[in-house]
Amino acid sequence: MTFTGRYIQVSDVEESLKLGALTTSTFPTLNMVEQWITSAESELDGLTRTQWDEHTVTNEYIHLPATTNTIYTAHSPITAITTLERNEGDEWSENWTTIAATDYKIINYNTGKILTKDYFWNPRGLRITYKAGYATEDIPQAVKDLALILVEKRYISNKLKQSAIETDSVVSVGSIKLSDKSKQSYEYRINGINAEVKELTAQLSKALKAKTYAITEIDFAYPTTKRYRLWTSLINYLSLKTK
Repeated sequence: MTFTGRYIQVSDVEESLKLGALTTSTFPTLNMVEQWITSAESELDGLTRTQWDEHTVTNEYIHLPATTNTIYTAHSPITAITTLERNEGDEWSENWTTIAATDYKIINYNTGKILTKDYFWNPRGLRITYKAGYATEDIPQAVKDLALILVEKRYISNKLKQSAIETDSVVSVGSIKLSDKSKQSYEYRINGINAEVKELTAQLSKALKAKTYAITEIDFAYPTTKRYRLWTSLINYLSLKTK
């Protein structure tokens, strides 16, 4: 069975770390790299708190803090809605009824913004099943870069452990050569990778947050504090314009 990564492929790792073609007898072996990729992609999802490839989100609760007909999905971009249900009971005794597909529509696929004909308010008031994520060819480059760095970290850790019992005084990691096998040198390189991981994770998290709140109108599904800050900014701006 041919291995297929969700964000990166074995060929990406071979090129990034200058490993050449991997087989069952190389170091690392092909199987090791496939396992590293799978593990790194799962770690990436945890770090960014989202899944970037195409997937189905089942029975996601939408909490409504105020009466609204505008809702947002937790994952984005979204590609299709399978079912949208309303809770005709309460949060303690749920009673779900399917909303007709003609009574809602996606108005922004990138942010997961949905408009409904009716207005709703109820804790755990809506429940949605939908498809979200990017097609393989559309995975953001920052996601691929982070996945590669996480694989590189696994490679370095394995390489450095192996070097402790080898006589060769130089450890090669892609284009990087470490001649000092001391614990300090190993930790220095790992710390460098950790810094890169932190930076890329912050960039992706910031991009997700910007997409979630990138709307042009005041949306009363926003928490009160966000609405207050938005109104204050508009009032201040209009005050300056009239002076």
